[in-house]
Amino acid sequence: MANISASYEDMRSQANALITTRDNIQQQLQQAKMQVDNLVSSGFVTDAASGAFQTSYQEFTTSATKTIDSLTSISNNLNQVVSTLEETDTSLASQLRA
Repeated sequence: MANISASYEDMRSQANALITTRDNIQQQLQQAKMQVDNLVSSGFVTDAASGAFQTSYQEFTTSATKTIDSLTSISNNLNQVVSTLEETDTSLASQLRA
């Protein structure tokens, strides 16, 4: 039989930390993209290679953003687990008192 130990506060705190992490990474990705855009507009300009580099970096940024956005779902799932555990605990306590 499984035992349960859960700190709702710790779980909520971690869910919030995941969102903060997501936001920080997204901000860094945008900053890096701006740096690459600036580079290919003035410091790395060729007929073909610089444009290909910029396109490649844009594809990376798009993929990374989609991956990082998954932290939202993970955070939401963790918050849902907390809610479900709280509701179950309250319901069980109520039934046991009846």
